[in-house]
Amino acid sequence: MKSLSLCLLILGSCFTAHASDEVFEITEAPLYAHRISFAASSSEQGVCKALGFERAVRGSSSFEEFSRLKVVVGHNGLIVGGQTHDQEKMYSAINCINKVGNKLENPQVLFGPRYVRASATKDEVMFSPESHQDGVCRLNGFRKAAKGSVYAAGHSYDDKVIVDALGNKVRELPRYVASSRILQMICIK
Repeated sequence: MKSLSLCLLILGSCFTAHASDEVFEITEAPLYAHRISFAASSSEQGVCKALGFERAVRGSSSFEEFSRLKVVVGHNGLIVGGQTHDQEKMYSAINCINKVGNKLENPQVLFGPRYVRASATKDEVMFSPESHQDGVCRLNGFRKAAKGSVYAAGHSYDDKVIVDALGNKVRELPRYVASSRILQMICIK
């Protein structure tokens, strides 16, 4: 099999491509899912694997600051964590080689998750950020949470619930205690 070494002068990096390799340039902020970007601390190889490619062109990535929820992916392309809006830069472009399949995981942004009380009224309350992230996601039909992706704000005087990792209620915070609530987070199917 013939191979070809390419150097990208602008980026100052070189890589070896085989005659059968197909290089894909992904620009305009590669997204893992709607409204979810890749944090700059993600593995470059992992980003391409997460998007369904064989590998990345080493050193082909660029980054920018943007206020958005982000996931952190490891070298294998699986999500190892998450970040809220302004903590870090995100990938703005990357070159990947050889499309091999679909995305590895299916993360989604969960907006204003609610806990349904087991009372006769079945009323809903917000989750306290003290809740275990996996428990909140499990109660909303997901497998797990992207750790660190919880965005909580507001000191409101409404009922909130704290749940454990399995989604079991640990306790409720009474409405006369001002506290924050989970507004959004990333959960994984």
